[in-house]
This record gives sequence, structure tokens and C-alpha cells, in this order.
Amino acid sequence: MDRINLNYQIKLNVNVITCLSFIDNMEFLVDLRIKHSKLEKLWDGNKSLRNLMWMNLSYSENLQELASSIENATNLQDLNLSRCSSLMELLFSIGNATNLYKLILRGSSSLVKLPSLIGNTTNLQKLNLSGCSNQMELSYSIGNATNLQYLDLSGCSSLVELPLSIGNATYLQCLDLSECSSLMELPSSIGNALNLLYLNLRGCSSLVKISFYIGNVTNLQILDLSKCSSLVKLPSSFGNAMNLQNMNLKECSNLVELTFFIGNATNLQNLDLNK
Repeated sequence: MDRINLNYQIKLNVNVITCLSFIDNMEFLVDLRIKHSKLEKLWDGNKSLRNLMWMNLSYSENLQELASSIENATNLQDLNLSRCSSLMELLFSIGNATNLYKLILRGSSSLVKLPSLIGNTTNLQKLNLSGCSNQMELSYSIGNATNLQYLDLSGCSSLVELPLSIGNATYLQCLDLSECSSLMELPSSIGNALNLLYLNLRGCSSLVKISFYIGNVTNLQILDLSKCSSLVKLPSSFGNAMNLQNMNLKECSNLVELTFFIGNATNLQNLDLNK
């Protein structure tokens, strides 16, 4: 007799359950979705999660920790921890999820930093840390996630700098750093992000300068620098941004002049200089 495939899903709308220890066998679990829960932790001890592919615990505001058995979830592809505002850290073992392509931590405001092994998730394409206001640093190993295409760090108001390794993410297309009010500059390696199409720096009020090497990002189409009140000048290399279509410099109160080379941006359609 052929073995029956017991892969299954768990979808619960829990209002009172604080732990899932009552579920014994999760070896064939594929999809775990428990949104808006009262969970404080998943379960005690280790469970086999070798078939788990999708996990959504979003809006579980009391969740403080993930089970250590997440290290067994080597087939995990999509992890959503949006608005898990009590979650302070991800387990070191998240690096074992080498098939992970989407990690959403939007609004997890207690999260201080990502584990150093996050770089092991070499298939990661989308990382959303927006609203993680205590996020002080992005692990240097993020540069090992060479397939990263979408990185949202908007509202990470404690973030001071990006690691130099960000330049290794050569497939990066969208980088949102809006409202990163402590960010002072971009690393020179940003010039290696040759496929970058969208760069949002709106409200980066501590941003003093933009790396000269931004001019190497010749595919850049949309650049938002509005409300960058500490920005004094733009690098002359902007003249290489031949594909730039939209540029927002609204409320850049200390910007003295536009670089002469901006005239080389022959595809520029919208330029906002309003006060």
C-alpha cells in the first residue's frame, strides 16, 4: 500500500490560546497561519517541521519568542511576523531556512537586530523591516543574501548606517529607507547595486551626503530625497543617472544648489523642488 501524504495546514483564529503545546505531531505540517492571536510562545521543546513552507503569525502582539524547532524548518519559504511587537529577536537558527524567499517583520517594534546567520538565507528576495523603530543595525552578513530584490527599512529610526556588504546585493531593485531619521550616509558600495530602480530616502533628516558612487547606479528611475533637511549638495556623479525619471527634493531646506551634471539626466520627467 502506498504511503498516504499527510501534509496539512493549520489555520486558527485564537483569542485565548497562549501556546500550541497541545498539538503533538507537526512533522507533516505545511502551512501554519495564526493571525491576531494571543500567543506568547509557540510551544515547548523541539518539534519536527521539515515540511513547513509557510508561517504567518502576524499581529500576534504578545509573541515573545519563536520555538527553537524553527531550526528544523529547512523548507520554510515565507515567514510573516508583522506587528509582533513583543518579539525582541529572531533565533540564530533562522539561517537554516536556506529556502526562505520572503521575511516580513513590519512593525515588530521591539526587534533590535537580525541574527548574524541571516546571510545564510541566500534565496531571500524580500525583506521588510519597516516600522522596526529599535532596529539599530543590519547584520553585515546581509550581503550574502545575494538574491535580495526588495529591502524595506522605512521607519527604522534608530538605524545609523547600512553595512558595506549591501553592495553585494546586486539584484536589489527597491530600497526604502524613508524616515530613517538617524541615517547619516549611504555606503560607497551602494554603487554596486546596478539593478536598483527605486531609492527612497524621504525624511532621512540626518543624511548629510550621498555617496559619489551613486552615479554607478545607472538604472535608477525613482529617487526620493524629500525632507532630507541636512543634505547640502548632490554628487556630480548624478549626471550618469541617464534613466532617472522622477526626483523629489521637496523640503531639502539646506540644499544650496543642484549639480551642473543633472542636465545629463535626459530622461528626467518630474523634478520637485518645492519648499
